Amino acid sequence: MKTLLITNSNDAKVGMRLAGIDAVIVQTADEALSVTKKAIKDQTVGLILLSDQLASPIYDDIMALKLTVSGTMIMTIPNVGEDYQDRIGQYVSQAIGIKY
Repeated sequence: MKTLLITNSNDAKVGMRLAGIDAVIVQTADEALSVTKKAIKDQTVGLILLSDQLASPIYDDIMALKLTVSGTMIMTIPNVGEDYQDRIGQYVSQAIGIKY
């Protein structure tokens, strides 16, 4: 199974290529959604990495794909230079009422 990065950053593309990960550069969130849907249909792609900046405007569409697609995992990653945010930890903390 292959991993595919969908980003708007050439630096991210180069870095991921050094790790052996294919990358596609897009300019808009709509393009990112289109490439994501196309990648899901490709049976050789098992993991799609999507930059946060592109995923934010199409969050609902990405979540719908995550819930309906089997065989391909979709993950968002921070853009180059951005801090990582532990969203899962934040969701769990909010759900049980603990703040950190």
